[in-house]
Amino acid sequence: MINFVTLAQRLPGRREEFLGAARLLIEETTRVLGRPRQDEGVDFVGMRIGKVEARRQSDFGMEYDGMYWHYTVMWLFALLRYARAANDNAYLQRAIDLVENVHPRFFDGNGIRWKLNTDASPIVGFSRARPSDDALSAYILYQLLAAHKEVLEKPISDLVPVVERLPPRVTADPLGFGLAYWKLQWLTGSKANAERRDLHYLANEALAPDMSLPFRLYGAIIGAKLPRDPTLENLADNVLNRVAPTQLKQAYGPHSAINKVMFAAALDPLGFQRLPDEPDIPFI
Repeated sequence: MINFVTLAQRLPGRREEFLGAARLLIEETTRVLGRPRQDEGVDFVGMRIGKVEARRQSDFGMEYDGMYWHYTVMWLFALLRYARAANDNAYLQRAIDLVENVHPRFFDGNGIRWKLNTDASPIVGFSRARPSDDALSAYILYQLLAAHKEVLEKPISDLVPVVERLPPRVTADPLGFGLAYWKLQWLTGSKANAERRDLHYLANEALAPDMSLPFRLYGAIIGAKLPRDPTLENLADNVLNRVAPTQLKQAYGPHSAINKVMFAAALDPLGFQRLPDEPDIPFI
């Protein structure tokens, strides 16, 4: 969906066409992932990830369907980007409604749970949430949404003490590296500056070409292009040019859909960039 927003911005003569495609994708995703895979008589809320394996109680890992915070926060961001591009506050309100619906389920007083059952109940036996990057991504998205309306005061205040306890944390894992740079666009303060410094040192490792799961590498490339740092951009473009022939020849199969979508975003991540009127968010 964010790729369609990027195309609408890059090709203003086809703006309505691409925003129309984004809107259709929103509605189809909501229709499919905004309901249970099976009719189990549960009070289904939120957006499930869409795993093939489904059961009432999910597992501790990635095998069974459920609602994952990481995908929820990216969905919130996509709704926000569409709402801004289309000047359609109805979709902004949908994002706010989703936060108000799922935040009390994900937040347990100590942090954000990384995964819930499809009815948004906690997974049996799952340990309590701990302060993590999930809380930081929630804190950022809630404030981006609240910048347009005076809403979400309680969810934001819930996360303040959690975020204050978070240390600077960086990783050379490609997806983690890319997500860190995506979040740092809005973050200011000493911990944010420490993360920027340390991420820069890890860039060569995070952007090492690896086509075993290409979408992970593309996540790093997207992140490296966001700070508008010429050194990082050149490194990211050089890696992208090296792997592009392999990606363009990839046949359809496992992960091919996400590989192609992430490859397109890595070519031009404009839709992921911070907008000029968005707020600075302290991370001290």
